[in-house]
Amino acid sequence: MVRIWTLDTIQKSSRNHKFYEKNGYRKIGEDEEERYYKKVVDYQMNNLNEAYSNKDFGNESFHQCNMQKVDFYDVNMKSSRFTNMSLEKVIYQNVNISNARLTNTNMSGSVFGDSNMNKTEICHVSLADAYIHDTNLGFQGEKVPLTMERCELTNSTIVDSNLENLSICNCNIEGMKIDGILISDLINIYKSTLKANDDNM
Repeated sequence: MVRIWTLDTIQKSSRNHKFYEKNGYRKIGEDEEERYYKKVVDYQMNNLNEAYSNKDFGNESFHQCNMQKVDFYDVNMKSSRFTNMSLEKVIYQNVNISNARLTNTNMSGSVFGDSNMNKTEICHVSLADAYIHDTNLGFQGEKVPLTMERCELTNSTIVDSNLENLSICNCNIEGMKIDGILISDLINIYKSTLKANDDNM
């Protein structure tokens, strides 16, 4: 059933490049560190797929249609609008959705992986039991920091993360700990040290 295969491999491994190209993959992009490949497996389209191949549906409207298990491949859907839609279990792969807007949307259980989400704005969103891991602030060049405002992080955990130069301002830090040590205790010790230094001067 799978007809489209994609992968990436490091630039330095020419043996990998030759292996994948020998097995039908073609290069679709590259950067300083990675090469990106895609392989499309040939298949015999059924009559329905043949009827809607190489057709122009620009500016058309589809209302109250049953489109379950529809396969969109190599399709230009720029500036399309999806409203009152059931998109449960939909798969987006090798898709450009830059500048997309998702509002009033149920995205529970969704997975965002191997994706460029630079300059994404996430607001008025429920993140209960969310798992955010292995993220970065830019694949290449200077790292650009993110900003979090008015976020509820009660009882959340940050593990094995780079928090270099992280700034926390005007936040409720009651009960907040770093490696098991209460931040409030650290602040009190810091204040006591400053006062003791002032008294000794």
